[in-house]
Amino acid sequence: LVKVLKHIFVSPSSALLSGELKSTRPGNGKLHGMCKVTAEHITYSAVHARYSLTSCKKWKQHDGMFDYTDFYYRILNFLTFKVDKKWCHSLYSYLNR
Repeated sequence: LVKVLKHIFVSPSSALLSGELKSTRPGNGKLHGMCKVTAEHITYSAVHARYSLTSCKKWKQHDGMFDYTDFYYRILNFLTFKVDKKWCHSLYSYLNR
């Protein structure tokens, strides 16, 4: 998840395992003035991380029994309604360092 967020916020090359920056263009975060990670960013990144681990060749809402829309809204609701406020605070602190 952190690698996906780095890819979006910093640049695609920042998510490389070696940590070696070979940036040819800024990440979408910089292009769109995104300064801090929000619940929507975490949720969007989680969906992309999950999709990248599948063998699907094309995006679709359902992957077998897995529903991406349900996954998205479950994470978003958890983070938005701060079911565990202390945990959410530590997550945002970690991701926005």
